[in-house]
Amino acid sequence: MTSPTEALADFEMSHFTAGGSTRVVYRLGAGPAVLVLSEIPGITPLVAAFARQVAARGHRVVLPHLFGRDGHSPNNSEYRKTIQEVCISREFTLFATKKSSRITKWLNELAQYEHEANGGPGVGVVGMCLTGGFALAMMVDPVVGREAVYKRVAGLADGLESITLDLHHVGVIDGNIYMERTDRFVYRGKDGWTPVVGVLEFEGSLIKVWREYYDRHHLLSAMGLTEDFDQSTR
Repeated sequence: MTSPTEALADFEMSHFTAGGSTRVVYRLGAGPAVLVLSEIPGITPLVAAFARQVAARGHRVVLPHLFGRDGHSPNNSEYRKTIQEVCISREFTLFATKKSSRITKWLNELAQYEHEANGGPGVGVVGMCLTGGFALAMMVDPVVGREAVYKRVAGLADGLESITLDLHHVGVIDGNIYMERTDRFVYRGKDGWTPVVGVLEFEGSLIKVWREYYDRHHLLSAMGLTEDFDQSTR
């Protein structure tokens, strides 16, 4: 059986601090960064093995310690301890509160640091069940205000020759509108498409929040780009 120390022996270990919180981070490989967010009970030997596969595909894999004991094999005792740790931790504010958790903000800072250090079109994030919610929350920081929204849209519109939104499903849940669609476009002579889920929140008759969920790497590839179209606006 592999010992906890041996399970992560080939990873570089360091510490990363953001927002007053310092955590251990394990890194391996070279290339555009991919954050792997472990599931409960933590960074097990199987999670480390998955991270090695990501690194072998030409990425700088980044494995932050979120909870549990690093390198330990899962068992009932480890699961119970980690669940208790997550439930009482003030850093892990989950969905019932409808607030962003502090760990998500810390992960965003880590992703920004890794992007600056390793380059590439962005940073990939792989979440697992519970931590999949953190990955979704990290995708894009909100754009607030008319001027900021204009700059964001202008970055996309520069070079956009045509766009068609094919709606597949539209529904209302708790007063919010959910839309599943495929966006087909021509960008600088290149035909492309990307699947999107949009969410509109209203305040009276006005849109208060407009969220779009899509695979950013897929969109950039479909546009024929190697870096973000709105990089200059961030």
